[in-house]
Amino acid sequence: MVREIINPKKLALLTVVLLCGAILSVNTTTALQYQQNNGVNVEKTVSEEIIGTGDRLNVTVTINNENSLPIRNVELIDTVPDAFLVVSGSLIEFWSSIDALESINHTYILEARSSGNHTLEAAEINFELTGESFTVSSNTVEISIETKLWTPPQGSIENPSAIFLGVYILPVIGLFIGVVIIARKKS
Repeated sequence: MVREIINPKKLALLTVVLLCGAILSVNTTTALQYQQNNGVNVEKTVSEEIIGTGDRLNVTVTINNENSLPIRNVELIDTVPDAFLVVSGSLIEFWSSIDALESINHTYILEARSSGNHTLEAAEINFELTGESFTVSSNTVEISIETKLWTPPQGSIENPSAIFLGVYILPVIGLFIGVVIIARKKS
């Protein structure tokens, strides 16, 4: 009876049906992902994932239009945690259009203000395609900020006399000039 239920022909047919179902499932998942982002992919990358307080971090948001048509009225909106200060660039950007099969990079620079583990949340892209409005989000990025107690000034190793001059001599000269000015005003 078992041989009648599971004969080689039925087993082969069942295997083919299961394999076809698995292939269709993978293709459907890929098609759904493509449909969800409407042919526009957004990726956020950073120059480093571990930095120190006071260090700067380059953040790049890449917009890939994989459509055969341009996307229009493209708006980038990004946010950063309070642990960072934007020192260059902008968290909001606008393009009237991005051509078919074109990629655009938008970069801004952050300065780390406080230590800890922080998440750069997803950037959001709003755009129009064939008259309809869509929103696509990027990935998030985890950043670890370590506390830096002291960083030697730039050039201190190559020119220690410049540090001596800046830290010791110039303040003494400034104090002397201040005393002279005050003494002249009193006389």
